[in-house]
Amino acid sequence: MNFKTCLLILYALSFVKLISSYTLPTTDDTYKQDPATVCHNGYCGINSYTYLKEVYRGLFHSGKDLSTLDRVSNKALNNPEYADGLENPELQPYADDGSICCSTHIQHKINTTLTNVNGESMSIIHLTSQADPNYQYIPHASCVRTGSCPGECVIENKILSLLAMNSSNSLLFGFFEIPGYCACKNFRK
Repeated sequence: MNFKTCLLILYALSFVKLISSYTLPTTDDTYKQDPATVCHNGYCGINSYTYLKEVYRGLFHSGKDLSTLDRVSNKALNNPEYADGLENPELQPYADDGSICCSTHIQHKINTTLTNVNGESMSIIHLTSQADPNYQYIPHASCVRTGSCPGECVIENKILSLLAMNSSNSLLFGFFEIPGYCACKNFRK
């Protein structure tokens, strides 16, 4: 078996793994209230949802908007010229950055608690106890194809600023490390 055949087999296996492990939210039912959240009955601490949505306009998104942002993120990575979506809708859930080395796929997560860059655990603010729940967009990257990487595909983190509540019940923006993109690394042994 030659090197090209091995690469093709590895590529096919990584795609099969991707298809079997990937789930795409299809309805807003996917985004249900998490009992671990700090926001209840229309309030986060002393702040009402209405106040938070007004003061932090554009920070919170519906479940449908989150799915759209995922599609746009993957499409932008794959080919920034296509502003209206991928040409083949069946492949949208598997979109990636098109890298020939280590491909990246973006999928949001609704994290309720994260540890900031200083090691402090903080509650991430999402407006879930309302008829139309809204969330902050927290894009997580994953490696989906190995491609021609001569080393190992690894996830590199990026820093994201999110509205959160600290242990003193104060609202503030915290900095959090989030899986950002896939990179090819050559580790020497």
